[in-house]
Amino acid sequence: VSRDDATDQVTLTRMSPASAMAWRDGRLIYDDRPLTEVAADLSRAFRTPFTVAPDARNLRFSGVLELDAEDKVIARLEGFLPVTSARSGQGIELRRR
Repeated sequence: VSRDDATDQVTLTRMSPASAMAWRDGRLIYDDRPLTEVAADLSRAFRTPFTVAPDARNLRFSGVLELDAEDKVIARLEGFLPVTSARSGQGIELRRR
């Protein structure tokens, strides 16, 4: 289940049980998911608010993110996607590079 913050629309997606429960093993698995969804998951995983700048909201991500250290996860995202991160007192914003 995913929810679009802008439209408040809820979408049900089929996925394997292993993918759905990967967070228990310290991983997040995505298959062509919006960057906003990844940011929402990271906000829950690290208790740091992650947001996506308007210019990066159309980016999509497929892959596995290991949830070890916050800075390592951010570096991996910056390597996988054309994004950079900016940290402020409000959290971390992912912006298009």
